[in-house]
Amino acid sequence: MGAGAGHRGRRGASAEPDATGGLPPVGKYQLLAAMLARAARRSLIVTHELVVDLDEIAMPPARRGFWRFAFRRYGRLARVNIACSRANRELLVGRYGFPAASTPLIYNGVDLRRFAPLPGAERDAARQAIAATVAGDPWPADALLVCTVARLSVQKGLFDLLAAAAEVAPRCPRARFAIVGDGELRPQLEERIAALRLSSFVRLAGALPQSEVAKWLGAADLFVLPSHYEGLPLSLVEAMGAGCAVVATVVGGVRDVIDDDRVGRVVPPKSPAALATAIADLLADPETRQRMGAAARQRVRSGFDAETCYSRTVETYGT
Repeated sequence: MGAGAGHRGRRGASAEPDATGGLPPVGKYQLLAAMLARAARRSLIVTHELVVDLDEIAMPPARRGFWRFAFRRYGRLARVNIACSRANRELLVGRYGFPAASTPLIYNGVDLRRFAPLPGAERDAARQAIAATVAGDPWPADALLVCTVARLSVQKGLFDLLAAAAEVAPRCPRARFAIVGDGELRPQLEERIAALRLSSFVRLAGALPQSEVAKWLGAADLFVLPSHYEGLPLSLVEAMGAGCAVVATVVGGVRDVIDDDRVGRVVPPKSPAALATAIADLLADPETRQRMGAAARQRVRSGFDAETCYSRTVETYGT
């Protein structure tokens, strides 16, 4: 079970299960915080960014039973448990027995002033700047930019993306894939790119400031998120806010964001072939990409605007 605080939570402490204790580090901290709050007679409000299903973690049955009991108890000690996606809330309430009345669904929001479509000339300039900063062979002037923003970890399914890119490249020679982010898998990803002979098609751009990420998303033709599991993926929301057409695996809170095929395409996780088909189809259809990007921004405006999400969170803290 993981937690965070608003937008920055996803870039903070790891919410992935650890190999020794069998639980996410932040899950242990939540349990400790609940006990301390109870002892001090203080209210505890927890935001759950990524909720782990204990049944999917390898551990002895007795330990799993203990932690399920402990989480159930901890959920009742907190005054409010904020779930950031429907999938998270279903686990908290249905699996762990958190009280439904004190477990509201409040999405993390994005700043639509920062993540916005770029005007034509500004978008052209951003694309030229991106092409100039990416090492390796020069990109063609009419390149189709497929962007992914993610931590380079197993969770994000980036090897699936590379396998899909290998299928897309012969079908769409103009396609260029850029992965923005850093992490422990960078050396292995570089090796796989070389092994698949994708060096001319795929670049690892490294970590970038948020202001630069916004430019990359505004300049992209397509955004792809191939995750194996998620809470509520804010990079997906940011891309949609920037008016970018999107393809994502249908995990976690992705369906909260892409709630209609008009705003994005979803494919099964761990399916490079399905991912490749969705990418290639959209790259071949600029009119659909344009309509999808406009609908995606409207979807974010209606459900994930930072001001609205902030107001709901403040209201919850005041109850």
